[in-house]
Amino acid sequence: MDHSHFQVLGYDIEVKDTLLVEALKALTEKKRNVVLLSYFLEMSDAEIAREMKLVHSTIREHRIRSLELLKKLMEGNMDGAEE
Repeated sequence: MDHSHFQVLGYDIEVKDTLLVEALKALTEKKRNVVLLSYFLEMSDAEIAREMKLVHSTIREHRIRSLELLKKLMEGNMDGAEE
């Protein structure tokens, strides 16, 4: 199993799923950071906004759009693997 580490605002975040790692790498740094802080460190949008010095609504939009992109990227990879 492949392991990758992402450095986000001084945090070292380990991701163990290869498909997820590749999808995360395809995101912009801000979007990737929001996803990692939200889902791996379980930070709220308000906490992430404070840490990243952005407004709450921006974090929310980044998170929502990032999840949509991750889903498309991962589904695309999974579809290709089945062929």
